[in-house]
Amino acid sequence: MPKKKPIDNIPIWYDRECAISYTEKKEVPKNLINTDRIEYWDSLLEFKTYNALLSIFDKSEILRQQNLILFPACDYFKAWTWNIDFIINKQNPIYIEVKGKWIIDSPKLNSFWHTLKVCQTQKPDIFDRLLLIGKDEQWKIPATNIIVYPLKELRYVLQGI
Repeated sequence: MPKKKPIDNIPIWYDRECAISYTEKKEVPKNLINTDRIEYWDSLLEFKTYNALLSIFDKSEILRQQNLILFPACDYFKAWTWNIDFIINKQNPIYIEVKGKWIIDSPKLNSFWHTLKVCQTQKPDIFDRLLLIGKDEQWKIPATNIIVYPLKELRYVLQGI
C-alpha cells in the first residue's frame, strides 16, 4: 500500500474571495479555473508560510515561485535552476524554501541536496541569506548542517538573517 502524503504536503487551490480551499483541481468550480481569484499552492505548509510572511512583510515584498539560475547553461549542460518558494524583495533579499520532513525518505532528497550544494558553491550570496522552513520541529537536511526551522519560529529566525 503506498505511503500517504502528509497533510501539509498536499497541494491546494485557494479561493481568496470566499476563503475556501480545494485539495484537488477538479473540485475547483470551472468558472474559477485560471482566474486571479484562485491561487495554487504546492503544499498547505507553503500556504501557511505565505500567510505568516504576510503578517511580517507587505504583500508587494513577497515574491512567489521565483526561478533562480544557480549555474548557467553551457555547451554540455542545461542551466541548473531552482524555483524557490519565496524571495523577500528588500535591499538585502531573503530567500525562503519550505520543506516538509517527508523529503528525508523521498527520492527527491538527493536532487534537493545537490541543489543546495550548487547554490552554496555558485551563489553564496543567496545561500547565506537562505532560510529553510518546515512544520513543527527543527531538523537538519541529512548529511549537512543545514537547519530547517519550524514555521512557528519564522519571525525569530528572520531576525538572524
